[in-house]
Amino acid sequence: MCRKQSEILYISISSLPKAVKFYKQIGFRHVDVDLAKLDPTANDDENDFIEGQLYMEYRVKGRGGQQKRR
Repeated sequence: MCRKQSEILYISISSLPKAVKFYKQIGFRHVDVDLAKLDPTANDDENDFIEGQLYMEYRVKGRGGQQKRR
């Protein structure tokens, strides 16, 4: 579904450590998140960062931020 939507370049998820192997097998990569840089007063329901979870991304389209030309 994401590949059909031109505006989506990445899928970002948080994962429990036991599931990392599964996500890596389907193409996700680990992303370092510095929790100290987050604003603890921000009310951001979309980005619930939880210590102990690993954050991963999957590149849906493009390389280096650019889409392939056909």
